[in-house]
Amino acid sequence: MKVLTILLFALIMNTSSGTDNKFEKATLGGGCFWCTEAVYKELKGVVEVQPGYSGGHVKNPAYREVTTGRTGHAEVVQITYDPQVVSFSEILEVFFMTHNPTTLNRQGNDVGTQYRSAIFYHDAKQKQTAEKVIRLFEEENVYEDPIVTEVTAFDAFYKAEDYHKNYFERNKNQPYCQFVIVPKMEKFRKVFKEKWTKKRGSATADFTGHTTDYFIDSVPVKKKEFTEQVSEIADEDIFKLLTNPIYFNEQLHWQERRKILLEVAGDITDEDVISSSEKLAKLPPFFKKDGVVTAGNASQITDGASAVVVMSKEKADKLGIKPLATIKGYNTSGMEPQHVMSAPIPGVKKLLKDMKLTMDDIDLVEHNEAFSSASLAVMKECEIPKEKFNVHGGAVALGHPIGSSGSRILVTLMHAMKKYKKHRGLATICLGGGNAVTMIIER
Repeated sequence: MKVLTILLFALIMNTSSGTDNKFEKATLGGGCFWCTEAVYKELKGVVEVQPGYSGGHVKNPAYREVTTGRTGHAEVVQITYDPQVVSFSEILEVFFMTHNPTTLNRQGNDVGTQYRSAIFYHDAKQKQTAEKVIRLFEEENVYEDPIVTEVTAFDAFYKAEDYHKNYFERNKNQPYCQFVIVPKMEKFRKVFKEKWTKKRGSATADFTGHTTDYFIDSVPVKKKEFTEQVSEIADEDIFKLLTNPIYFNEQLHWQERRKILLEVAGDITDEDVISSSEKLAKLPPFFKKDGVVTAGNASQITDGASAVVVMSKEKADKLGIKPLATIKGYNTSGMEPQHVMSAPIPGVKKLLKDMKLTMDDIDLVEHNEAFSSASLAVMKECEIPKEKFNVHGGAVALGHPIGSSGSRILVTLMHAMKKYKKHRGLATICLGGGNAVTMIIER
């Protein structure tokens, strides 16, 4: 990939020369135009991205006609860009790294000629650049399979219907956006971190961050008071981490613990490690001008691993294995995606009711919170005492290992129950799309 980067850089330098400040256009088909529009809107130097149709034989086609595959059109985006800021070869580099150019007439589950990979060049220079970039990708074996991208002279572009414009921005909570578009944007932001315009969190974090502020706006609370309480929760979460003998030797000095945490975290400063709730409350909101979520009360995305083995009691007895815990009950609950942060609440209440228990019967609670405000809401609505809640620190302190968090909180809960000789524990976590899972275990 280093060789490819150097070659592309040389190509960029060659195709970006000149002093003409006029904007230029690029017309590309990379599967569903909702995806490609969302990606290119964040590329530096892009002035406008318009979804539409090209490469067909019918004038002014409608979306319903294009989706049949009979008009011959591909779903495309027409990009207006400043060549003094971003070159056509850079645009193509993003193009080839954010869709699969090796599948004929298909992108994932989107199948049909309208989803084909295509470059509609506007002049001989663009054609030459497209052919060079494809050749470079093939020579460097970036993909295992051959590139099947169509390189065709531009003929006509027809704007898509208005409801396709800014589709991702207006429909972030839709499952297609979360499961198809967001991963593409995450890849773009990771691979091209120096070229995207919004120096913010991930697309997923952007969505979930807004859901937290949405939740606060929808309930009758005094925002100032709530913000102060959120800061206290975040402060306590980090305090639990630094004072916990499971993570640090009890004889280790406080400052040494801070130093170890800094070395492990790598990308945070000493000021980030621990602070007072007053300082945390003064941090500026991140997602919304008058919002609650800040860098101080949000979890970081971290690497992490955990494992559990589930088997029947009969199998455990046969193998002579003593279980860490026994699953006594669990459920799933769901709400509209924008309410995802409060999704554990109905799940917890229902499971307790179904098992004829109250919170008084629960010894410890483990809740995976992306944001401290979510933890505060769950604690308040489910009437969970602080001394039972995330006793070893939650995700704000430990981090949020995507794909491992469900197992992680269960493992953390089991070991906390073992350490403090507790009988019954509850674990709950919200999931993408508005769902949540809750489980009660016993030792």
